[in-house]
Amino acid sequence: MTTVKRIALIAKYFGKPNDYLKFWFFSASNNPTIDFLFLTDDPDFYAGYRFENIKFIKMGETEFAKRVLEHCPGVTNLKMKGFGYHCNQFRPLFGLMFSDYLEGYDYWGYVDTDVVFGDIRSFFADDLLCQYDKFLERGHFTLYRNDPEVNSRYLRTTEYCRIDYKKMCKTSLNYGFDEMHGINKVYEAEHLPTYSNFGILLDCDIFRDDLTPVQKENPFFGRSVWLDYACPKLFCVDANGGPREEILYAHFQKRKIALPEPIDGSHFFIAGNRVSPSSCCDEKEVEKIARKKNPAVSVLLRKLKMKIKSIPRYIGLIWLFMKG
Repeated sequence: MTTVKRIALIAKYFGKPNDYLKFWFFSASNNPTIDFLFLTDDPDFYAGYRFENIKFIKMGETEFAKRVLEHCPGVTNLKMKGFGYHCNQFRPLFGLMFSDYLEGYDYWGYVDTDVVFGDIRSFFADDLLCQYDKFLERGHFTLYRNDPEVNSRYLRTTEYCRIDYKKMCKTSLNYGFDEMHGINKVYEAEHLPTYSNFGILLDCDIFRDDLTPVQKENPFFGRSVWLDYACPKLFCVDANGGPREEILYAHFQKRKIALPEPIDGSHFFIAGNRVSPSSCCDEKEVEKIARKKNPAVSVLLRKLKMKIKSIPRYIGLIWLFMKG
């Protein structure tokens, strides 16, 4: 009898939950062979939520900081301003930080809550899992082999990163330690086995209302698309009547999504900023919504606003470099 590799994915949401989480829970629960560990400082809010594969774990700022410091040698203090967002930086540590919850799992990972999952197992068959230590490279979905040596590799950022784990503890700003500026550099420098395939996911352009992939590896790069969620499968569809491809997940960074109430059924269309039951509209209507673009000046203003908001981050980066 073949044993299926056990996978646990860790998500966190601190503060007042938004309505979009309802669809996150819906798509996560439709992956019954994947376990989700959901960290929250307000478990009472989710008292009415019942999912066999989602476990709610109470995790306040004090407990989180305690676990970080236990696994950061040479660090005695931790800046926790903006705790809810800043703790994303420490996700590469989760394998050790939450080892008590990950016992018995073959693989673990971290995921964002502004995503819709497709059929996760269809992209991570056991024969593929056995070939790599790390899968994908973005904070919205990264998977690791659950092994003590693999889980401790973030410690080697002191060798390869200007912003290593020690410096991350000195700032409350986000520098992508869980992505390209942190843990990814260790894997690149040491040529560690990594599965990188941006073609299997949709990372939406944050400056546009229409859904447009920003990763060049995606076959729909630069084109407006819509999503066909046929439980548990998720398909990316060209908005101009082109092809469709099954994808692992879609990431709606900084985008508000309108949801149907209640979320009932198993087939939904996602276009622009709205999720609609397939019974309420046909594909032609969805394509029309998906092709609607916001004016170029709106895109430009959004980019300018983002650059202005990034100024404190750049100043903080210079300060960390100077501190050494």
